[in-house]
Amino acid sequence: WTVHEPSGLFLGGRYGYTTSPKDNEDAYWTPYHLHRLLAETGLKGSYLHVYYRLLLSAGIGRQDVRPETQVAYNEAVVLSRTQHFDPGAPPEANWQPIYHLAASCNIPIGQRWSLRGEVAYGHVPSYTELRGIAGVYLKF
Repeated sequence: WTVHEPSGLFLGGRYGYTTSPKDNEDAYWTPYHLHRLLAETGLKGSYLHVYYRLLLSAGIGRQDVRPETQVAYNEAVVLSRTQHFDPGAPPEANWQPIYHLAASCNIPIGQRWSLRGEVAYGHVPSYTELRGIAGVYLKF
């Protein structure tokens, strides 16, 4: 929702769910049933023909326990009974604070060309992400 149009101030909410098929886990790490519930605020507008967007998101997130992690813990509990050691706390999927910050800009160069860039930093229960993207775009 646009709260204050002259300044470009907006507010909103977002729910996100991310997961991937089991067969992708051998190639690269992926989140497992990652839930995100966020409140968002930001500014968008232009200054001297530079179009910008700033975004701040904060909320809670939870990643479910992977089945193989639970199986490994269960095996450790069985082993701990015969070898007398503490297997530690069981894996849990607790809601944790999460956040995301992003800034992007678009600078037109003539009628058909533009320079674009974005930087973002975010933290969810299972990983922290830092992203930077830049490019030159041609409109057809």
